[in-house]
Amino acid sequence: MEWQVATSTVMSLIPLADGRLAVGAQDPLVAVLDARGAVLWQQRSVTASFWGQRGSQGIRVSRTGDVVQFGFERGGQRPARFAVQNARLTLNPPADDSLAGPVIEASGLQISDWVNTEHPTLNGKPLTLERYETSRSLAIAPDGQRFLLGTEWQLRLFARDGTESWSIATPAVARAVNITPDGRTAVAGFDDGTLRWYRLQDGAELLAFFPHTDGQRWVLWTLQGYYQASVGGEDLIGWHLNQGLDKAPAFYGASRFREQFYRPDVIARVLTTLDSAEALRLADQARGQQTRPRDVRSILPPQVTILSPAPGTKTTSNQLTLLYKAESTTGPVTAIEVRVNGRPAQEQHHTKQHFQDAQNSMMGQVTVLVPPENTTVEVIARNQHGASEAASFLAIWEGGADWYKPSLYVLAVGVSTYKRETANLKWAAKDASDFITAMQAQKGSLYKDVTVQLLPDAKATREAILQGLEWLQRQTTSRDVAMVFLAGHGIRGDKNEYYFLPHDGDPERLGVTAVRDFNLREDFLSRIAGKSLSEKSSWVV
Repeated sequence: MEWQVATSTVMSLIPLADGRLAVGAQDPLVAVLDARGAVLWQQRSVTASFWGQRGSQGIRVSRTGDVVQFGFERGGQRPARFAVQNARLTLNPPADDSLAGPVIEASGLQISDWVNTEHPTLNGKPLTLERYETSRSLAIAPDGQRFLLGTEWQLRLFARDGTESWSIATPAVARAVNITPDGRTAVAGFDDGTLRWYRLQDGAELLAFFPHTDGQRWVLWTLQGYYQASVGGEDLIGWHLNQGLDKAPAFYGASRFREQFYRPDVIARVLTTLDSAEALRLADQARGQQTRPRDVRSILPPQVTILSPAPGTKTTSNQLTLLYKAESTTGPVTAIEVRVNGRPAQEQHHTKQHFQDAQNSMMGQVTVLVPPENTTVEVIARNQHGASEAASFLAIWEGGADWYKPSLYVLAVGVSTYKRETANLKWAAKDASDFITAMQAQKGSLYKDVTVQLLPDAKATREAILQGLEWLQRQTTSRDVAMVFLAGHGIRGDKNEYYFLPHDGDPERLGVTAVRDFNLREDFLSRIAGKSLSEKSSWVV
């Protein structure tokens, strides 16, 4: 019997109970099949594929490398362009003749057999590689005096006579390489889905970029851990800490250390200075504050483990009881948060007890209400340094179907007229009103009831918007739906963060007169018990 689940080499097969089979493949892919070969669960790749992105189909770069164009899919398909200076990822970008592809031919340099072979040559003479090392990609410097070979394990820079200038180990196969037209930087695309910038002089890594295949999330970072990210992108990377031979390693998303490492001002200077330390010095100088790095082990958030029920437990009850353990090495656990399907849980009972021999750790038992459906329950612990990674439990529902019809609560904000008349818009207030009308039409259909608040023009002050968000929090239960609609001006702050400008907002004083997107999500939407949706129809300036 033949089951088709992977598109690349299957690396591991592990039999499980009830005839199930776990599969690991080089796609990359991890999956679990039932006894008949049907996929029960799978995680496919979320990484860009740089296969076939060489020569005319290769990654393209600006003169200094601060703009790079690549494809999310093999052969450069599904193109995207990323600009480091304005931190913007653009899908299907228009043609730009200023971006240069890799040079693979030059006078006096006959480089042959460099595509997927172990024996590349220069003018008929073999280039030295390790045994079984396969050449994958090539780029010749603009002056024709050097060339870069990307291989299975290395990046190798050769002089014109074939002498190796340097070689560095790579995180994965180097499928695509390019050298910037100014001859100072190399850019490489790897099988781990990252693009990385290297100083051509000595091969020092400068920046790494991971674009998620959803085309929206991305993160850009230095070896020292300083990073910049899109909304929702910062936890695509994190810190992996070993805990000894007899214990699983711990992982902490980058957002856990945002205060120390989120530094767009450093990232913006790296490709200019070609030196991360100098970029940090200049960024500190510009903000008038010296960075004092701290060992992440001294500022770790807690860790949480769900002890029971066992994974895969099935339920027919609308109440679920979890036993958990929260441990901290950097101070006492100060709070426990429980979420159901990403929303604040309705707790029926919650007891906590500290360990007698470890006051920084605790055991707890919590009972929460769960909807009659497959439900993910998360436990999050906090200490003085921040929140833990969530410990998750999937409750599998085996009861009857749920015919409950939720109520809908809507906050719609539309600002066409501003205190600064030069900022006035034409249709924003009407858009918000039309959205309210469309949602009210769903009463008795999708929703049992629809309750709305409309804040048009002069009514859409910062205070009124914040009060409207608090109203959503109070009204929405765990079985209801909350919606926020914003139409008006959006403004990017100094750190590329998004602000919505109310009627009384001042673009020169965003922090105290505008509504920041991060606070909108973290302070309000994330705390609503029910499902929440937000939509921005804004003009970013």
